[in-house]
This record gives sequence, C-alpha cells and structure tokens, in this order.
Amino acid sequence: MKNILKLTIEVEYSLYQNFELPYWKFIIGMPLNQAIDIISNQSGDHFKKVDFLYSFKVPMHMDIIITLFNEGIKLIFDPRSQRLKIIEIYDLTLVSLYYCKEKFNSVPDLPTKEQIISVFGWTKTPEYHHHSKCYQLSYRNWLSFYLSNVNQDVCANQQYIYSSTNLNHLVATSCYIYDGNSVSEAQIPKEIPLECFLGNVLLEELVINRKDYRTQTFDFHLSFVENVTNTAGSSLPVMSTSPDDKIVKIKRSITFGDSVQYVITALGAPNRIYFKTEDKMKIHSPKSQKEKLERKMSTRNSDYFYNYFTLGVDIMFRFEDNCVSKLILHTNFPDEYLFNTYYRCNFSMNIDRDSSSVDSLMFPNIIDNEMSTFNISTVTKWTEVQQVVMKRADHVPVEISRFIDQCHKTGVCSETMAYGVDDLIFEIMPENDHIASLTIYEINDNMLES
Repeated sequence: MKNILKLTIEVEYSLYQNFELPYWKFIIGMPLNQAIDIISNQSGDHFKKVDFLYSFKVPMHMDIIITLFNEGIKLIFDPRSQRLKIIEIYDLTLVSLYYCKEKFNSVPDLPTKEQIISVFGWTKTPEYHHHSKCYQLSYRNWLSFYLSNVNQDVCANQQYIYSSTNLNHLVATSCYIYDGNSVSEAQIPKEIPLECFLGNVLLEELVINRKDYRTQTFDFHLSFVENVTNTAGSSLPVMSTSPDDKIVKIKRSITFGDSVQYVITALGAPNRIYFKTEDKMKIHSPKSQKEKLERKMSTRNSDYFYNYFTLGVDIMFRFEDNCVSKLILHTNFPDEYLFNTYYRCNFSMNIDRDSSSVDSLMFPNIIDNEMSTFNISTVTKWTEVQQVVMKRADHVPVEISRFIDQCHKTGVCSETMAYGVDDLIFEIMPENDHIASLTIYEINDNMLES
C-alpha cells in the first residue's frame, strides 16, 4: 500500500511535512537550489518520479516547473530570480492536507466546499471561470482552491448556470499557494524567507564598478539572519526560526589585490577551496610515493579559488602573494554544466560602449551621457553586448567542451563559446545566447595596450 504524504499548509505561504523525518518545507520565495536539494535528499517512497521543465531556447520567457508526479505537486519558479512563485497541488487525491493541525483532505475523497470553509473560515463567494469551467475559492490573496461540481458532466457544460444550488455540490480538485492578488498575478516576495537562509550569507546583488575599460571594485550587497536559532543537537527542524531572528543587510566591497584575510572578513569563509592543477590528466595515473609528494607540494604552489556557492561566485588568489586576481560569476542556467552547484549570481555592470556604437552628432556630450555605457546583467544576451563592444570583442570565440560524469550524459556534456572584452571573458551558451559565466580578471597597463 502506498505511503500517503501528509502535508501542512501554512499561512506564511508554505507547504511542509512535519509528520515524519526528515522535516522539509517548500516556501514561496525560496531559491530553486534549495528545493532541488530537498527533493534530491528524500528517501523512502516520496519524490521518486520528478520532472524538471524549462525552456532552454528562451529561458526568460517560461517559468521553471518541477513536477512531483507521485505527490500531485508542481513547484513553479520565476525564471529571472529562480525563486519559488507558486505551489500547485494539482491532484488532491494523492496527499493528505492539514491546516492548523486540522485535517481537511482525506485520501481518496476530495474536500468539499463546506469542509474547506469549516477549516479556513468564510471568504467571498466562489467565482466561476469559464475557461477552466470551475469555481475559484480564494483566501486573503495567498491560497486558492479550484472547485468542480460533483457531476462532472454538468461542470463540463459551458452553459453551466451559476446558482446557490450548484455551489452546494462543489469539491476541490486543485489548490494553489502564492503571494499576490491572484494566481495569474503571483509575485515573488521582496525578501528571501527567514527559514531559507539556513545559516548562510546570501547575495542580493553584485554591482561591478568599471572605469576606463577596466574593473575597479566589486560591491557585494549581502543579507543574512541575525540570532539564528541554534539547532545543533536539538530536536528543532533545520528550517526553524525564532521570534528574535531578523534579516540584516550589509554591503562589502572587494578589489583586485585584496588579501585572503580581507576577503574572509568581508564575505565570510568559503564553502570550498579549490587548488588549480597544471595537468588534470595525470591525476588518475599510477604514482610513486615520491611523485605523490611532489604533486602535493606543487599544488600548494598553485593559484587557488575560494568557492562561494550561495553567492554564485569564485574568487581566485595568486599563490605568490595570496591576493585576489580573478572572479568568476555563475548564472546557474538549467542545462549549464555547473547547474545547481551555485546559486544564481545577480550581477549588474555598466560597460563602456565603442565610440562608433553611438551617433556622436545626435549625442555630442556622449562622454558625460548615460548612453556612453551599457548595462549588463545576469539575463543579458551576448548579441546585445556585441552591438556595443564590436570593436573590442573577440570575433572568433574559444570553444569550450566539457566531459563530466555529473552531467549524466555520454560524450560532450556542454559546449560553450568564450569571448574576450577588455578584462572580461563571457562564456556563452550558443543555443540561447545567454551568459553561462562571466570571468573578470586583473589587468595591467601593458596587457590593456596589447
């Protein structure tokens, strides 16, 4: 017999499971990475059949949808922010639902309008939608039930008459949790929910300041939770919070040449440290103890990266002086080979236009005009960048092919094109023209002139 999933709907726009271990919660506004981690780490009978739907050709024009078939649940994410926008329970016969510890949906019986009202209270009269041929029962702009008549033939009839008699025979067939005036107008909360920080520092925006065709500073706009509940060794769930918890926002700036100590003070400890190796093909070859020791010593004398997964950033330090020399920003597009390793880095950068890309007769004061620069963000396409830096951009890209087991594919995992502009390297996905990663490196005067 199937183990029916017991879920609780919470007024803070969330759906969670707290009847058995492990505890987990889907919250409106949570990052895509956290939802994937919850699904991936489940054991037992749940989340065994999952579908991940997105548009690779036009990723900004279609929501990212994770469907949990065995549970009848869809998680709908905003493609730009990659945060949860709507929780849809499209099959109420597959889950048992609770609200304030009161059960209102018993498998396999669908909840009636009366049962819903007895649990959630009275609200405005259900509205009939002709396109779906169902009624919508909404609560305080955060929860909606779609109701059908017990007689499906009657509900399917476009001439179905709206009357109090018909309203008495309605049962819920689906449920939506969202933040907004309606399901169609669902919006992402401005703040990331407290329970989604999990003790991490998260990036709201990375502003890249440039002058004279080179990068000057990196302004990290960060947020974290102060007075986080200590759950170590306790029975409290990992995603729990206390009334004293509050979100704190700070700004930290980094420049090329900053020391390791300064970066750790500004951003905190990294999630991982990665040392560059000269010859990756020799890693798995047989070695003597002497060769192993020599390789270990050479690794210590190589450049190294601080990987900040929740910021979507890698910072490289030179081994000679342990100072910042390069940053790599990850956009976390689906089908990119590092997808879900990093959170999306929401960056913003104004890049100088080529002088010929703007009509100097029409804009004589172009040097002091806003149109002398072009703003590049996480979702900007490469063709848009090319139009304003045509003179300085590489015309022949470097092709990057990756063969990695984690991609679960045979042969080439992904192919991208790398274009250089000033002190920037844009790694582009040719199928949709979006930026997979942006590398920004330190440049001196000799390099710039060449």
